[in-house]
Amino acid sequence: MIELILLSFVIAKIKNYKLLPIFKHWSIIPVIIMSALYIYLEIAIWHGDYSLLKYSNIFRIAYFSSFLVLAIHYDLMKVFICSMPLIWIGSVLNTIAINANSGKMPVFISNSWATGFARPNMYNKALEYGDFHVIGDMYTKLIPLCDTWDLGVSIYSIGDFFILSYVFLIVYYSIKASNNKTHIIEK
Repeated sequence: MIELILLSFVIAKIKNYKLLPIFKHWSIIPVIIMSALYIYLEIAIWHGDYSLLKYSNIFRIAYFSSFLVLAIHYDLMKVFICSMPLIWIGSVLNTIAINANSGKMPVFISNSWATGFARPNMYNKALEYGDFHVIGDMYTKLIPLCDTWDLGVSIYSIGDFFILSYVFLIVYYSIKASNNKTHIIEK
């Protein structure tokens, strides 16, 4: 998830937007807090602490809701509404993959072995704590819809990319709007 925020920063810089203005208003604070919690959760899992996985659905809702604060502050309701179908499509694609695989989301690991993000028995331990991810194998159905995009620190499905496009769009357009507000104030 953090990767999409960083990508929005990079594209905003390429488009010559300044990043500092978005950090000058309190509306970014919920995003920063939730992103920090996300990083903490990833580090905990990386170190074998799966106890927080039982709260992952609550966390996911809070994380995505934190971006709504930015959307409201920067009057990005059109962007928010336009991204809702992307979230719906992504959720449907993930649900199809999960239902086809007996309620589990198969994960195909490649780069994450090398970075240490994935380790042997990691997914078996996570299942004990209520996670629904399993290592994909030759019996996996609908592999293109499963978690196959291994970035080395996260493994995503095509559905995840649809869902996460919401994060990218809200952050990018918030940066753009914060720059426009800065220019209005300067004039």
